[in-house]
Amino acid sequence: MENNLSFTVCFLFMVCPECGEKEIVYYSKKLDGPTRCCPKCNQVCVLSKELSLEIYEKTSEYFRGMFFNYLDNFDKKSLIRWLFAYREKLSGDFILTNPYMKLSDFLTINALIIEVMNFVEHYGTLEANEKNTKEIIYFFSIFTELQYEKSLIKEDFGYLISSKNDYLSFVKSKCISPSEVFKTFTFVNDESWVSVIDSFDQSFIMTNSSAERYLKENESAYLQNKITMSSSRKRNSQTPQEIISAPYPFFQSFRTALTKNYLFAEIFNFDYFTYKKVLIDLLPMLVSSFGFQRGLLTVTNIYEFKQFLKYKFRKLDQDTLYHDLVFSHTNRNIFPFFLEIDGLIYISVFFSHIIRLFYYPFYYESFFKKENDKLSRAFEQDVVPNSLADSGFKVKTDLKKKNSFQIDAISWKHNILYVIEVKIWDIKPYFEHKRIHDYRKRDLEGVVDGKKYTFKKGILKAKDIPSLKTKIQFVENNIQKLCPDYKAIDRIEGLIITKSYPPINTYNGVKIISYCEIKNL
Repeated sequence: MENNLSFTVCFLFMVCPECGEKEIVYYSKKLDGPTRCCPKCNQVCVLSKELSLEIYEKTSEYFRGMFFNYLDNFDKKSLIRWLFAYREKLSGDFILTNPYMKLSDFLTINALIIEVMNFVEHYGTLEANEKNTKEIIYFFSIFTELQYEKSLIKEDFGYLISSKNDYLSFVKSKCISPSEVFKTFTFVNDESWVSVIDSFDQSFIMTNSSAERYLKENESAYLQNKITMSSSRKRNSQTPQEIISAPYPFFQSFRTALTKNYLFAEIFNFDYFTYKKVLIDLLPMLVSSFGFQRGLLTVTNIYEFKQFLKYKFRKLDQDTLYHDLVFSHTNRNIFPFFLEIDGLIYISVFFSHIIRLFYYPFYYESFFKKENDKLSRAFEQDVVPNSLADSGFKVKTDLKKKNSFQIDAISWKHNILYVIEVKIWDIKPYFEHKRIHDYRKRDLEGVVDGKKYTFKKGILKAKDIPSLKTKIQFVENNIQKLCPDYKAIDRIEGLIITKSYPPINTYNGVKIISYCEIKNL
């Protein structure tokens, strides 16, 4: 999956030797590497969060007015049908052909379908077609990108910079067009964004350039392991536990990708759905009852579709079920699974397959958690020790002080020994929200200080636990018993190893790394 990211990424990194100001480091496709500059010496203005958000608010307002005035020229029914058809083609390409999905496209098309149904009230005379539908989607993707950048600024993961000194007078304008914004300002990411992107990359939620590079390197493997509808039918005979267990990393990545921030979570929100298991059971029933053709919507009439629902889900309230599934001019406040127009129902078979994959770990959350717990044990007992051994370290795991505490591992090489705490902490929904990383920072510091934090009835509770500092002291006092090579050891340090990249790299003398960074120790 490709993660949405602006063309140039930059973050505050080093200090200018001339003036002491924090430098900006650009990572550009054009330059194929980093370029440093001092914003003060080069007269680059870093805008405040408040001012950046004001610019995005005005730009979004301008864009919406212009965009929907343009859409009023179109026949709404034909446009909605073409948008559904494009979404089905996008879904079919992902399932049958392309081993990746561009998340920005997937968000854009679903958001646009909802926007058109809700906010385009006039029925113009211009018929939608393949060419102008793609143009409309492209223009709306600019709006989606603006909203995405705005969300990152809200979360303190990004800001705007400008090389023009008169930008304040520009901001005072009532309306600001996107083209003016792109000419005057550059969106950049803060350095704290790096750990987020690295964690996504590790879980195959990649930036465009990373995805292109990875696919080129692994093209032959993907050609041999494409996801197909036939393979999905084989999985229908498996239990939910078996389905989740085999491709768990895929479910984990897909679940996070479509809930990574509030923009995605609001669109792909099925909380309103009364009969949740229908989203799991529906796909094979659709295929067996209506069939499908790659890239094309399946069309039936309202009566036949209602008969299908009645036959397959006879124990459920039929009015509620139809209302929750079928998007129409009179039923706009739901997710657009299927479309009703002029007495016909447009069925998205491939898209239903994607939604099923996405929703599986939510519906079977207990199985998903069991699999996560199993992988957590494997991460602590196998993955991390093996990675350490591969990097030339000797390892002892699961050391215990009777009735007191447990040490996940000690590991040593040359003259240094690490007292190790292992946490599988991985990507999760809302991973692009700063609070998730603030919580992780707090919890990592708690490991060192001996505090475990939990929320009970909305109140934060701190429980005393054996601290990593205490464990380090224990190892220092018992080094001869614990380490056969103790005579060579003259440094004992704490080390926390997590799966995803941590928001901090050190705390009170303790190193904090992702397991991918073990090779750099």
